[in-house]
Amino acid sequence: MSRIRRKGFTLVEILVTTVVIAVLAAIVIPAMARQVTAGDPARMVSDLNTVKTGIEVFSNNVRPKFPRDVDDLVNPIDAVTDIGVDGTSYTATHVGNWKGPYVEWSISDATIAASTGATAFRTANGYAVLNGFDLCDGSQTFGGCSLSTGNRYVTIRMANVALSDFTRLNDVIDGTETVASSTGLVRYDGTTTGNVYYLATPYQAP
Repeated sequence: MSRIRRKGFTLVEILVTTVVIAVLAAIVIPAMARQVTAGDPARMVSDLNTVKTGIEVFSNNVRPKFPRDVDDLVNPIDAVTDIGVDGTSYTATHVGNWKGPYVEWSISDATIAASTGATAFRTANGYAVLNGFDLCDGSQTFGGCSLSTGNRYVTIRMANVALSDFTRLNDVIDGTETVASSTGLVRYDGTTTGNVYYLATPYQAP
């Protein structure tokens, strides 16, 4: 009589397979999570540089004016309702010289867009809301943005940024984790959450 072949796996085989899968999952899943968040600063830097280029091309066309916010880069400016980063209105000549759009923009998160009307960058811990441009003095050491009349820059301002996200961004742009004493291109005014100021391009007063 032929021997009946057994089908299926033994309890030991199942346990060994389960342990192997669990060990692999414990190694692979955290590594994949780190890779996902590791790309956030690089994407933010790419987006910031896109906005920076838009500001520079805008100022070349609409000289000597610089934009006040992302909307000035995306939609035609208006002499009645819009103002430049210096706080003064555009003239009809400036409006005629606008050759945009200077950036192609999409809102990263509909909820943030609805509540703030601003563009948001995805970060490891949420979103950094890009809510306008400032004139900041880059000639001194400071954590945030000083509005003195020194060596000024047109600066991209982002709100609601966690300190850990700023640290990652700062590492990519300036290569340092210094916050309050930063003299690089990115500055921070918070302790756990705050505003980031990216000194995009030197400001030349009219």
